[in-house]
Amino acid sequence: MAAPHEAFRVRPQGPARDAAEAAAERRYPLYLAERGIRVYWRLPNCGLTLRGARLAWTADGVARDYDLDEIRRIRLQNTMGSGHDPIGICQINFRDGRVITVYGGNDRGTSDAAQAAHYAVFVRDLHARIPEEAARRIVFNAGITGGRFAALSIAAALAALLFIGTPLVLLFFVPSTETLKVLGLLGAGAALCWPMWKLWENNQPRPYSPRDLPEDLVG
Repeated sequence: MAAPHEAFRVRPQGPARDAAEAAAERRYPLYLAERGIRVYWRLPNCGLTLRGARLAWTADGVARDYDLDEIRRIRLQNTMGSGHDPIGICQINFRDGRVITVYGGNDRGTSDAAQAAHYAVFVRDLHARIPEEAARRIVFNAGITGGRFAALSIAAALAALLFIGTPLVLLFFVPSTETLKVLGLLGAGAALCWPMWKLWENNQPRPYSPRDLPEDLVG
């Protein structure tokens, strides 16, 4: 049972309550790296903290603490990792040149529903805490860079030709007794190409607003 003085405590309301909630500290058990997007056997670092308008983490044993006003660019994208569901990636560039990459999967780079949920909360909280003045200066990018997207487009087109186009052509030449086998190949090809298609669709390069996040990249 609450003490008598607790029952009659005046709690902040309106703008004061919003400010108190914005200043609250919150920790996110997400895996991260400071070396940019690359292939890792196992991500070595875990844990970020939003404290008011500051972001803190520890990477390779070194503690970092940055004001959100020091952010220069945020890029949201996703990858398939080694699983079947997309994994969110949030890359944050600071004005001093430091880059932190936050992953929405587990430490081995595979899909994880719990980590994906933590990631979505982190991305929303991060953008909500960025001051308005800083938000007007920060560059917000959704999707991968133009060069990587061009390479992905070529790979997706080749995969579609190989795994879907080839079975479709075979349907016109194989005996009717082999039609079911070719249809099976076509279905398997479509299943293989679907993740790449979603990756291509979600990662098209484009700007976004911090008040209107790209839901396909947040979750």
